Amino acid sequence: MQWIKDNTWEINQSKGLRYLGLVLSLIHIITFFQWNSLYSTPDTGTQIVCWSFFEKCKEAAFVTGNGGALYTYLGLAALSAFLFLLGPALTSRAWGLLATTFFLKLSIYLFDYRLYSNTHTLVFLVELAFLLVPNKRNLFKSLILVYFLTSGLFKLNTAWLTGFAFEPLHFAPKVNEWLAVLSLIAELTLPFFLLARKMKHIFIGVISLTIYHFLMGSFEGYFHLFIMTLLLVLFPVLNQEIHNEEQGYTFNSYLRPSPSKLWPPIGILVFLGLQALPFFLKLEWPTTPFELIRPSLPEECQQKSVAIYTSSTKILPNLLENVEQHTSCKTHIRLAALKDKCHELSQEKDFVTIYSSFVRRNFSESHFQTVFEMTDACGRTQK
Repeated sequence: MQWIKDNTWEINQSKGLRYLGLVLSLIHIITFFQWNSLYSTPDTGTQIVCWSFFEKCKEAAFVTGNGGALYTYLGLAALSAFLFLLGPALTSRAWGLLATTFFLKLSIYLFDYRLYSNTHTLVFLVELAFLLVPNKRNLFKSLILVYFLTSGLFKLNTAWLTGFAFEPLHFAPKVNEWLAVLSLIAELTLPFFLLARKMKHIFIGVISLTIYHFLMGSFEGYFHLFIMTLLLVLFPVLNQEIHNEEQGYTFNSYLRPSPSKLWPPIGILVFLGLQALPFFLKLEWPTTPFELIRPSLPEECQQKSVAIYTSSTKILPNLLENVEQHTSCKTHIRLAALKDKCHELSQEKDFVTIYSSFVRRNFSESHFQTVFEMTDACGRTQK
């Protein structure tokens, strides 16, 4: 309980942190509209895709996309934003509502792999730091910086530098390659302006990164632009507040010492550790919701499945017809779809099992590689 009091006290003393709380609440509201549009679409609303570590998500009592859960999420976020607007007197209640909203969002997120994105990964970590970790202002700035740098470093590979991500713009291949290089340079250099002490340099960083996200959003979608703009505009506010406190020595208190300066480095190490986890454990990417998606070459995949009955066979259509291509080529998602199909067909008379083969190749490969070939995908003939 004392830990919670210390965190709410720190937020209460800083107008910039209360603005951050408001921004996080607004991000939840924007997220609601994005997710609600997904679940209200007939073709995609019911096609939940489980994470590899939670293969039985569809069998759990809590069903993601449930209207009640989503609208409860919206209501909590809106109320939290309203309380942050009312000022310091209600900071503790606003903190409690934001924490509840955070855990509800995480619950929905863990029930559907389709919601996974770098934007949500960043917001989860920033919000967790805001709710539970001291020295919030410096930690927030550090997390944004390391996010950009990690995202930029992940683009240092052939997959990104081929310029394939810019193909929707219909430019010449060489232009796409140059755009890929320029985007890489932008993510590795512009964020350092955000840490400058002079306000004009901070504004250069904020404006430049906002323009960069606007240009990227023209073919990637604008959800990420809205979120990053809300977070970036906090930098001038927080920097001015820190500058004023340094001038007036108003932050230190006789009753409460300043938060330890170790927290930002610890936060950076935790962030980097989460990104490095798959390399050390040699697990399939991604392993947790807190890892950034690494750019990879476009994949083409094909799956042929045949339902086998006692006296006949039937070719099955695409099991993931309405799932996005970058998601549908993942092995664990294909296996999960097979399992669902087995369960569905098991209700039919004379059904035996499913034969299925899955092949995949990336942008640089001329031939498909067999990922799996299963003569008894349902495991029924062994019983």
